[in-house]
Amino acid sequence: MIFGPIVGFLMGFIGHAIKDAMTYGLWWTWIISSGLFGLFVGIFRKQIGDLKGEVTKKELIVFNVVQVIANLLIWGLIAPIGDVMIYKESANKVFLQGVVAGSVNALVVAIAGSLLLIAYARTQTKDGSLSKD
Repeated sequence: MIFGPIVGFLMGFIGHAIKDAMTYGLWWTWIISSGLFGLFVGIFRKQIGDLKGEVTKKELIVFNVVQVIANLLIWGLIAPIGDVMIYKESANKVFLQGVVAGSVNALVVAIAGSLLLIAYARTQTKDGSLSKD
């Protein structure tokens, strides 16, 4: 979310592709879905403000509402549809897998993502925090 939709897409897409390539092989529907997650969340960059020194409760709520919707939509719907259409996987299996993955992802992003957002904001200088001696 911090760097916007293009960087979000590329980070999700490239990161997932590298992870898949190093483990069990490329699974393109999930690689593309990771990119779409980054794109979707990145679109809402302006709704969380400048992140200058602090993150407000409202910004954390916006971040988490967006990421939960993105996780459930992408992993619970888009990735499974791709698996059924491209890989001819069983719909029951991939939709269950997608909902579980999306729910777990949403929980992890809610915790780790919120902490990282707060940590990043603290590295940014607040407007008006410098004074002339």
